Amino acid sequence: MVLLGLYSGGSVWVGQPAQRLSRMSVSRAATMIEWDQLVDRLSAYVETLNRAADATTTAKERPRYTQHLATAALIFAATHRRSLADVRRLVADERRSFGWDYLTGDVGNQAESEFDRVASLVESFDDAG
Repeated sequence: MVLLGLYSGGSVWVGQPAQRLSRMSVSRAATMIEWDQLVDRLSAYVETLNRAADATTTAKERPRYTQHLATAALIFAATHRRSLADVRRLVADERRSFGWDYLTGDVGNQAESEFDRVASLVESFDDAG
């Protein structure tokens, strides 16, 4: 039995017989970078941030939403360049930012939840992508 896979660029990889795959091999195959999935999650995050910025009733939070939107744009740019190191750095910085100062209300919770989906995906990526 041979494992076959298709990379997003159209190239094909062939794996070893399934009974000979180590846990590391299975883990690596499962964590290949899914750039399209990251773009989808980033898009959802940006749309949620935009709605939240419009809906917030707390004036002091508007600059924070603007900063989160700017960081999301930088993450998009790094994703476009396929720079995993930059994506990871920006996501780690943004995770710390959310950890220091939470956004209030339901709209803030939604924005933080969408960011967590982005961050969790990025943190699951392997360097092999």
